[in-house]
Amino acid sequence: MDYQTIVNIILGILVSIVGWFAKEIWSTLKIMDADINRVRQEMPVNYVLRETYRDDVKEIKEMLRLIFDRLEHKVDK
Repeated sequence: MDYQTIVNIILGILVSIVGWFAKEIWSTLKIMDADINRVRQEMPVNYVLRETYRDDVKEIKEMLRLIFDRLEHKVDK
């Protein structure tokens, strides 16, 4: 067996291994891309935006302030 045949066999095996590895990485990236898109679609349904939360808490605090003000001004004798 000459050196060219041995080199061709070794290169063929190496290219096959690299090709398999690249295919595995590509399929994993496709799965991750699908997961990211799913999460991106579900986020507005499952989670509240920070600004919306702050607005809601601000409104609740304002209502509580009004209630406390009324209680402080109430005269029960």
